[in-house]
Amino acid sequence: MVRKEWSTVVSAARVASGGSIRSQRGVFVAKVKIAPFENGPVAGQISHAVVNEGNSVKFICNIENYDSTTEVTWYCGVRQLEAGDKYEIEYEDGLAVITINKITRADDGTYRCKIVNEYGEDSGYRRVDTARMLQKPPEFTLPLVNHTAYIGEDVRFGVTITVHPEPRVIWHKCGQKLIPGNDDKKYTFVNDKGLYQLIIHKLEVDDDAEYSVVARNRYGDDSCKAHLTVVPRPKPADLTLRPMFKRLLANVECREGQNVRFEIRVSGHPALKWEKDGTPLAFGPSIEVVHEGLDYFILHVRDTLPEDSGVYRVTATNSAGSASCQATLKEGVGGNSPL
Repeated sequence: MVRKEWSTVVSAARVASGGSIRSQRGVFVAKVKIAPFENGPVAGQISHAVVNEGNSVKFICNIENYDSTTEVTWYCGVRQLEAGDKYEIEYEDGLAVITINKITRADDGTYRCKIVNEYGEDSGYRRVDTARMLQKPPEFTLPLVNHTAYIGEDVRFGVTITVHPEPRVIWHKCGQKLIPGNDDKKYTFVNDKGLYQLIIHKLEVDDDAEYSVVARNRYGDDSCKAHLTVVPRPKPADLTLRPMFKRLLANVECREGQNVRFEIRVSGHPALKWEKDGTPLAFGPSIEVVHEGLDYFILHVRDTLPEDSGVYRVTATNSAGSASCQATLKEGVGGNSPL
């Protein structure tokens, strides 16, 4: 009788099956090693990169519960892949990597990383659809949107576009092509992995226009547009308080030929309007207003005459409102001393 023995793995074995497997005739004997399910290798999700036709793509599979007996095999469908110029296959310390060079439509399919050790097996998958991925016109995944900005500001238009194959992107203003390099102080063009931006610097009224962008590759094109509205910057909020008199005009009596003065203190940085008997006051050598300080004003009336008698009124006005006060000048015998 010939007796043969070998080791094998029974993936779904129960503990009760441990020991050996014997044929009906008792000729062949197999030793069975039983291990908890969680001790078997586990294939992580395969990460991938998307590339243009003719370039390379790399698949990476991280393996858990690997040991010195772990073996890795790559498949495309049911076809086992062998290392060579087309496929670069590496495995070390739980990291399985395959690089597929010079991608073509024939590389379409589902790729599988099969991991086996003495405790079990597992597989990780990743599908590649080269033909559909590479034969497609550009598509805006984030199109242009309208903008409103102030004169003097910078504004940024941005779009995201599918980039397989890489499209040529052209910006227009009112249908006129904007050429990079023609006016770098006015326009900046930014391309970054599918994000395309047009930055317009120091906006002017002439920048108020319709802007469009066209993306084109050998399979077709796509476009979108938006309007830029340029408006004047609003004036700062006016926080000025209404004028308020801290010192009011006071009545004055004098004799002819004397000098008199009317004094006021008023806050709010107002404009002042002086009147006599309801008529704007005529200033000259004998009648003048002197600004003595931040809020202190003096109306001088020199060498008074009988016609200088009357009601003097001052109105203080600013953006928040106005205030006024008045006083009477009387000229006659027994008046105040000259000023």
